[in-house]
Amino acid sequence: METVNCFEPVIFSQVVTFVEKKGKETLLDAKIVTQKGTKATVFVVDSFMIAAVGSEEDTRLIVIDETHKNPTFTISVDEENHLDISAYASRIDSEEDIQQRKETWCTLVTKILK
Repeated sequence: METVNCFEPVIFSQVVTFVEKKGKETLLDAKIVTQKGTKATVFVVDSFMIAAVGSEEDTRLIVIDETHKNPTFTISVDEENHLDISAYASRIDSEEDIQQRKETWCTLVTKILK
């Protein structure tokens, strides 16, 4: 299997499409980087729930570790067509946290697109 660059916007789009096709529609029941009751399509990979929220023009993914070992984070494509992987606003980021999010995202992408 060839290696994918998990930080390319096209890969993000493929994951969004996968989640929207294979996931279940639900309302998010906790205030996790979005308002409680936000409509989302969710898909579970291992212990991670990936929630697609937003519109066709502005979709973001929320990655929630159901074991609570990893902090919740969001993924979206910014105005300059770069992938933005960020913690929720109230967290203070360390280099270790940033690296952990990147590794988690790449692991999930690999499992979804294999």
